[in-house]
Amino acid sequence: MSYKDEIINFVTLGFDRTGKKLETNGIHNHVLKNKTDNFFGPKPNFKFHRWAGSLKSSQALAYNIFSGITDAKFEYEMWALDNNPLHKACIDVAFENGDNVIKMFEVKMFEFTNSAGKNNIFNKAEQQKYYIIDNYKWNKQIAEKFISFIGDVKTHFFDKSIYGEGIKQLCCHLLGIINEMTINDGKLIGKNVELYSLCFDKPFSLKFKRDIDNYQHTLEQFQNLVDNFLKETEFDKRIKFYGFLPLSTYLKDNSIFLGSKNYDYIMNRYFDNLK
Repeated sequence: MSYKDEIINFVTLGFDRTGKKLETNGIHNHVLKNKTDNFFGPKPNFKFHRWAGSLKSSQALAYNIFSGITDAKFEYEMWALDNNPLHKACIDVAFENGDNVIKMFEVKMFEFTNSAGKNNIFNKAEQQKYYIIDNYKWNKQIAEKFISFIGDVKTHFFDKSIYGEGIKQLCCHLLGIINEMTINDGKLIGKNVELYSLCFDKPFSLKFKRDIDNYQHTLEQFQNLVDNFLKETEFDKRIKFYGFLPLSTYLKDNSIFLGSKNYDYIMNRYFDNLK
């Protein structure tokens, strides 16, 4: 069985445990005909990702984890570059946790398995816009230091086999957070932020375990670069990046907060290990 087939088999068996009938879209045996069947809890009111119906969907995983939290905001948007809505930073879930602290989670399920070959972070044509100062419409003051920061990131991970798109997204999130903390009517005026990369970590195969370890190691290195950038820009007192957070650890520590229904659903479907 190929690695891809191992993953599909794993997520299909997990969905079977929910008791819902597996009705596929007729094209892929792991993509549901009805996207909402992939989401646990109240019907989500956000725009679905292209592959929201996939049993590998991180968007569905994020909602299934946090939909029991009343004030959780999904697909939380922040201004990043220029004033094009398509260039907004969009994080999976955010909610306030008291004391003006906003917790933000970028949720990953299987994306970080795409770590083969040479990394080319910020090399693609659509990512070159980050090197143009005039594109920093929302915060010109941060432009030079942010460009220097992504240059350091690019240099550090050059030619390494990592999940580069995930690192690029986190850079974009940092820019969005700083913008929303500083622009007029920003969402994060007077708020502090804790940013986490919440990653599914059930080691159902040796290959997946290696991919988990690779992304964790990548985020540990990235965290050092972020810490230096935040100190240099004097945002280190308001923004804390916690790097790699295993989902299994988060669930163990927050089962009551998430609610028993969501916790049991996640453990049954994704971990096959009810409490």
